[in-house]
Amino acid sequence: MNISEFLEKEFNLQVKPEYLKDAFTHCSCDHQHSYEVLEFLGDAIIDFVVSEHLYHKYPNYRQGDLSSLKNAYVSGENLGIILEQLNLESFIQSADNQNIVNQSVRADVYESLVAAIYLSNDIAITKEFILKTLLASKPVFTDYKSILQEEVQKRFHHCPVYIREAEFGPDHDKTFYVSVKVNHQKIGMGFGKSIKFAEREAARTALTSELMIKEVK
Repeated sequence: MNISEFLEKEFNLQVKPEYLKDAFTHCSCDHQHSYEVLEFLGDAIIDFVVSEHLYHKYPNYRQGDLSSLKNAYVSGENLGIILEQLNLESFIQSADNQNIVNQSVRADVYESLVAAIYLSNDIAITKEFILKTLLASKPVFTDYKSILQEEVQKRFHHCPVYIREAEFGPDHDKTFYVSVKVNHQKIGMGFGKSIKFAEREAARTALTSELMIKEVK
């Protein structure tokens, strides 16, 4: 079964062969006809569809929470996993002597496929594909808290300390502000609709702080 037959069987999709070929061709195989330009368009389409979906699904979320959730959905890590789950990796064409198919390439191919679907059909059909594949399940969240704790224990032999600095809003729509300290030094902060989410964001920002960049390799 080729990629065209697979898409028609699994998603009732018809995609123009020229777009489909480019969407699954890495530049190591063909510099003139690869997925790079399609990837640019697909990235913008996915960003729009996911943003619109989250806007309607979570009307009470603040802008920061929506942005964090959107970033989780459209991250290279998550898009790469979606392509794997669709069993589409085997259709990627690359130079025989280059083992280049990694999570980043898988993500690029998913974005390119979305662009190919859009150019062959319309935005409604493209939205349906994204809803069935990318938005059908929760995105992969990198466990920043565990990563930070492991690195802090390894370097400093103690655990990071999370502090609830403040909370805002009514009981039914609170936003929490959390900071995290290492060696009595505040190195990260985060906001979220739950304490758990705010702590995760604090850990994420802590990992890019001057202390951790300098000490944690």
